[in-house]
Amino acid sequence: MAASRRVIQGVLHQISQSLARPLWIAEQPFFRLSLYLNGLTLLICPGLQIPDGAVNQLGDKDIPALKDNAAAVQPGDLQHGLDQLLHALEGRPHLAGKLPYRVRVLRLTLQDLLVHHQGRQRRLQLVGDIPIYVSPDSSDLWTRPELFQTDGQTHLTQVAGCPPDAFAADGQLWGNPLYDWPRHKAEDFAWWKRRMQHATSIYDVVRIDHFRGFESFWAVPFDAETAKVGRWVKGPGMDLVGRLTAWFNNVSFIAEDLGYLTPEVKAMLSASGYPGMKIMQFAFDSREPGNYLPYTYPHNSVVYTGTHDNVTTEGWRQSASPEDVHYACRYLRCLPEDLTEAMICACLASVSDMAIIPMADWLHLGAEARINTPSTQGANWQWRLDTPLTSLLAEHIADLTALYDRAPAAADR
Repeated sequence: MAASRRVIQGVLHQISQSLARPLWIAEQPFFRLSLYLNGLTLLICPGLQIPDGAVNQLGDKDIPALKDNAAAVQPGDLQHGLDQLLHALEGRPHLAGKLPYRVRVLRLTLQDLLVHHQGRQRRLQLVGDIPIYVSPDSSDLWTRPELFQTDGQTHLTQVAGCPPDAFAADGQLWGNPLYDWPRHKAEDFAWWKRRMQHATSIYDVVRIDHFRGFESFWAVPFDAETAKVGRWVKGPGMDLVGRLTAWFNNVSFIAEDLGYLTPEVKAMLSASGYPGMKIMQFAFDSREPGNYLPYTYPHNSVVYTGTHDNVTTEGWRQSASPEDVHYACRYLRCLPEDLTEAMICACLASVSDMAIIPMADWLHLGAEARINTPSTQGANWQWRLDTPLTSLLAEHIADLTALYDRAPAAADR
């Protein structure tokens, strides 16, 4: 909880700095926070009130009394307070574009913590994703440019991407800053330790995106127009991965090991002990060079019908080549209209220790429910589950989970 509290206080501090206005944060235990802005009072803690017009009169001597007056609240109360702040800001145009975005970031952070808290109460585990790279406009780059491949300031010299393949003739030019791995190693990967500490404070299981980039990564000159002109460069490998395992030995990791895998990458994955990923759609995609057929899966793996980067399974059926769809139906012994359900069952029936089925596939939704299309901008991360889930669907999920022996044992419930 202490790490989570520091995250929240850090965001509130950023709000204060961006506005060049005083922002008071009560140093209370988790979820006992109150903040104010000149002339704007936000009541987060029941019983803690700061009168309008009195904000500039508060001094250090007043804080203990305010603390004593602050009552313990539930996580939802704090989110309600943030909602109040956003509503109040709608009538203050001079703050538009400054505070609202940061408050929404804070609210999202609190929502993550709330979901994590409620999940633990229900003995559920939350799986979260940590991207291997950060954004070029991130505070990570601004505050520590020496940890990235820059000219010493914040100007990038090399950026991330991936080489051409059957899915992208020009490769993928992501444009993310690349790490100066020797500098990270010289600091004993302290930056990565702090980054993973935050991830593990809000997730029970951490999926490491682009895991193969720790072994070697595709580096593209900053001014290149496509990723074709990139080259492979060695990464930190087990120097970093081994430390992550040692530092966070009570955390489960998933390695996103999709894409071009060399023997060296496979050796690193094996040495890490992390489960890799298997994508059922890839098993029947003629463009995919790897073998993702279910009989090849090891126990230590996580199988998906598709991930957030794939079209939904129903969308795949509608957009894949007729030959690929025919092959999938022959292999899974089903009619085309039953392919989504057959792929779900194939995932659950596999020997993979974990099976993940996106909600859009349980609902048999088409391409309109796709979450992300790699290397594109504008229309991603917009799908929302806006229809109530039925008891019939819940019973169906429970039935298949039990049928394929993936229900927890009674002693573990």
